[in-house]
Amino acid sequence: PGKRPLSSMSPTIVLRGDQPILTVGAAGGPKIITQVLQTIVRRLDLDMSLYNAVASPRIHHQWSPDRLYVERELADPFVDGLTVRGHAVVRTGGAGVTQAIEYDPDRRQFLGLHDPRVPGQAMGFQARVEAATPLLDPTELVARESLTLKGGKTYQGLLLRRSPGELEFVQVGLPKGKPMFLVRISFDPTSVERYEPLERARRNELFARIRPLLASKRHAVIEAGRMADVRLDPIELDGRTMLRCDSPLFQLVSSADESSTRRCFVRLEQVFRAFQRVLPPRVSPDRPLVIRLHGSADEYHEQLRAEGWDIRNPAFYSASRNMIVAGCDLTFFADRLRRTHEQNEQVREQYTRLNAGLTDRLADLTAELKEAGFSNDEIQREVNARRALWKNELEAALKQIDAVDRRNDARFAEVSGEMFARLKHEAFHAYTRNFVFTQPRAELPVWLNEGLAQVFETAPIDGDRLRIDAPDPERLRRLQQELAGSNTMSVADLLNTDGPSFLATHTTSDFASDRNYLYAWGVAYYLTFYRDLLKADRLAEFAAATNAPADSPDAFERLVGQSIESFDRQWRDAIRSLRPISSAESPSQAAVTTPRVFSDN
Repeated sequence: PGKRPLSSMSPTIVLRGDQPILTVGAAGGPKIITQVLQTIVRRLDLDMSLYNAVASPRIHHQWSPDRLYVERELADPFVDGLTVRGHAVVRTGGAGVTQAIEYDPDRRQFLGLHDPRVPGQAMGFQARVEAATPLLDPTELVARESLTLKGGKTYQGLLLRRSPGELEFVQVGLPKGKPMFLVRISFDPTSVERYEPLERARRNELFARIRPLLASKRHAVIEAGRMADVRLDPIELDGRTMLRCDSPLFQLVSSADESSTRRCFVRLEQVFRAFQRVLPPRVSPDRPLVIRLHGSADEYHEQLRAEGWDIRNPAFYSASRNMIVAGCDLTFFADRLRRTHEQNEQVREQYTRLNAGLTDRLADLTAELKEAGFSNDEIQREVNARRALWKNELEAALKQIDAVDRRNDARFAEVSGEMFARLKHEAFHAYTRNFVFTQPRAELPVWLNEGLAQVFETAPIDGDRLRIDAPDPERLRRLQQELAGSNTMSVADLLNTDGPSFLATHTTSDFASDRNYLYAWGVAYYLTFYRDLLKADRLAEFAAATNAPADSPDAFERLVGQSIESFDRQWRDAIRSLRPISSAESPSQAAVTTPRVFSDN
């Protein structure tokens, strides 16, 4: 509000008659208008392809200082011609970033393009109208409780649960003109400075207002704890010094570096809270669940050989020992990442010092030029040119440092990602065995056990938030492709699958490609987030009634309250219409710049 620079004309929508055919947007401050105009002219007047219109080298004229910035890819003769005509030309690494979408009304197709100058990808999603969360007038909402941390940060919402080791708080957000949102957060009681509760009547009123959202798994966002709050205790185990940290639900023992251990512990706590959200605990285990994290792949495989386990996955759960074991080269890459960050930070500080001394250097230059007999106008032009060149050099250097940091972060995420995903999968098996079933021999049917484990395995982490309700885009794409074919698996067939049909690929790193796993994931996701049928008590009853595959059909019909054939039709329709909730991608996908065509048919 109140910001009205000329560049706010971007993004620009181009119409042919009353039909939109092109929209172009850009980032780059004063370069925005230049980028948008050149892209439109190249596409519509010069008839370039959309890719060439965006990717071709650009020119930008800056009035203050009076410079003509040209991208380095432009040929020298062309640039020399500009100089001959009196332009003060400055070569630059990139003149902003442009995005464009073109619509072909005849073919009813969209072409989306991401500027290849920076990593990224154009993505298209089918729009879907969903029931909106009711808007609440903040003036009509009762007051919220307040919880203030010792660091000074305050949360507004409602305290849900208090125990000696944990406070579970739900933050109630009321952005103006937008739907209310809730975020569940767990705090260590020792980190809380002040808690201001509401009177009982007002607490009840607030709880009644947020209860529908609180109960909805479709708003399943789980906040991560703070890594700095994790207590690590050194212990000696198997001749190694390791780090131990305790949670009410598990104990983590790690040989990885301190930072990786903290990150793993925080993520695991986050995942276990997600388990509790979907399947509240009903029992306590006879012995603690131990999660052993190895900081190197060699150390991990050394334990596998010592135990006689033939496992290829980067994590697995041993029910007989009630232990999850996981490992990859965390320590090596974390150490390399730390050293690189330190080196880059030193370079940043060096450039910061140089930038701070720019005024003094230009003053010295001015004095030298005056002494040499240059006029004031000549001196001012030279000073402006030096300042502009330094600004370009500084921006280019900092961008390069940031790019290196991003690549290293992406590499670390890639190395650890497979292990963390599998760790979430195995943690679900451990959680149900330890905290859900009262009968020692009661277990979920293998299709549901593996299906639910995949739901949590693929839950994306956005910043410090875990989205357990977000369907995995790759599994969703493959399942929709499968359901569009003629030779599909029925739900009845899935219910009759036995353990070996899953275990045949369970010890391979590409187990998720197996057809049984794919259907199991889809049905488990639908039962959890569309039908809300997977309550702990109902699951226990279902598990007790499905000791053999032959028992599954009748027990399943009791669980869903309808025939298998009717459920199968509804499930397929829901999966076919399902679209990804988030467009977040893995770092390894972020460098794709190929234009992609999307149809609105």
